[in-house]
Amino acid sequence: MKFNDAYNYTKDLNIIYCEDDSDVLYELSEIFDRFFNSVDRAVDGRDALKKYKKYYKMYNRYYDIVVTDIRMPHMDGIELVKEIKKIEPKQLILVISAYTDSKEVIKLLNMGINYFLHKPIDFDNIINVLYEISKKAYGDKQLIQSHKNTLETNVLLEQLVKEKTKELYEKLYFDILTGLPKRNKLMEDIDKYYPKGLLLINIKEFKNINGVYGSKIGDQVLKKFSLVLKALSIGSCKLYSLGGDEFVIINIKKEFSSDECLLKAIEIISYIDDHPVQAVIDHKKVDIYLSIIIGISTDGDNILGKADLALKYAYKKRLPYAKYSEELNLVKNSKDNLIWTKKIKKALNEDRVVPFFQPIVTNNGKVKYESLIRIIEKDKHISPYYFLKVSKKSGLYNLLTRVMIEKTFKIFSNRDESFSVNLTYEDISDSKLIGFLIDNIIKYKVQGRFIVEILESESIDDFEIVKNFIKVMKRLDVSISIDDFGSGYSNFIYLTQIEPDFIKIDGSIIKQIDRDETSYKIAQTIIDFSKKLGINTIAEYVHSKAVYDKLKSMGISGFQGYYFSEPLENIDTFIFDKKELL
Repeated sequence: MKFNDAYNYTKDLNIIYCEDDSDVLYELSEIFDRFFNSVDRAVDGRDALKKYKKYYKMYNRYYDIVVTDIRMPHMDGIELVKEIKKIEPKQLILVISAYTDSKEVIKLLNMGINYFLHKPIDFDNIINVLYEISKKAYGDKQLIQSHKNTLETNVLLEQLVKEKTKELYEKLYFDILTGLPKRNKLMEDIDKYYPKGLLLINIKEFKNINGVYGSKIGDQVLKKFSLVLKALSIGSCKLYSLGGDEFVIINIKKEFSSDECLLKAIEIISYIDDHPVQAVIDHKKVDIYLSIIIGISTDGDNILGKADLALKYAYKKRLPYAKYSEELNLVKNSKDNLIWTKKIKKALNEDRVVPFFQPIVTNNGKVKYESLIRIIEKDKHISPYYFLKVSKKSGLYNLLTRVMIEKTFKIFSNRDESFSVNLTYEDISDSKLIGFLIDNIIKYKVQGRFIVEILESESIDDFEIVKNFIKVMKRLDVSISIDDFGSGYSNFIYLTQIEPDFIKIDGSIIKQIDRDETSYKIAQTIIDFSKKLGINTIAEYVHSKAVYDKLKSMGISGFQGYYFSEPLENIDTFIFDKKELL
């Protein structure tokens, strides 16, 4: 489809484009501006609906086309479509979204949207869609003037929507090979029936069948196997295909017992063991014996996930089946904890616990750094997300903190920048650790440049310990920063009592500040209040230019996040252009 072909239909049309992601809004708007007579923009569904109504009041007609995303704050795309269809049922609507939930897409098609495009958008694809929908809009204008063929067009559109809906429904909900309902239908039925029993059935080593006989024979086997399962799951049971070699049976009978579920699993295993599946190979019938493993769950909450955990347990223990119980989770957690405890000990012994540094850029162009713990493992840098909680349970956390303090201080003893280390309430409560901290402050002569970041924690039960610690640090010319302010237990009275030098506004507030009014108001309140107390504010999670520009206009003191840099192993690799702050 050529540009000129589409432009012949789009050039006189007026549209509204609704998108909450500013980068996507800007990118697609540039494309739309090249095609349409006028393009109005909206940042969410509520904004779009308001402009939609205003447009009619001004011009006594509606937009030719509405283009919208699905997931947006205040009012999402589904609700917007619903409201617009109430006002103008014939409105042409194009939905462009990365969201792929089949139920939501089908709901939109049933509402009467005309086209649905997945992000990211291919340029040729969008030209084709603009051609089709604009051709329709252009035709509608002609039909309105002549009052001809309106009924026929509506019937054709309705038929098209029904056909597309049916086609999409079958594709999303049913397996082409076996004809069985797929995962989407299973999840829908789990919500609908809240089953008392679920069997997750896996064919052991099915890949070997494909490897020996080929995928065509493998498909034959799956078809025959699904028919056997269907025969064994009659009555109140429903059968589903999860794709490949996995199947699910649920029982929707309300009085279905745990024992009945177990007996059904044994019945299926016994039958499959004794009865081969026949496949036709080179015009001859061949018996292929299968072996299956079943994960069983009779707990209605997250029943599929628990059956999957039971299946994995059965595989590990080489059992024909396993039934979910809380002990399975305990076994898994205990095993994970043991693995990470060994990894942490080994990393400490092999000196693989290291500090990384993320820059904090102040609004006057100065740069300081936050020290962040990492474990190096086979050329990978392991985030504390995976091991910090385990280190606390295993008693290794104190050792990690000591390593971080000493290594960080040693690096900055030969540098001029200010830097910070994170301490928890548990750290501050440990007199031996604080003694170690003070010794290193003096040893490496970092007074005047060192900042303690006190992490938010609801475990603080003696506020005097925190206040006394801060007094000691102030005497050593150490600055105090409150990390993650705005989360946990934090409040403004807390600031007046401990008088920190800095507060870091929590990332949960910052990350959507360019599009969420509530986040903006909270951040602005924190900034204004801090200024009155003479406290500098730093924004965490500054991940885009849009977020940075918004914060800059609010008068914040410093910025930290991936927009400037990810955490660095080597500080000297950080390159910063001060023009970025202009």
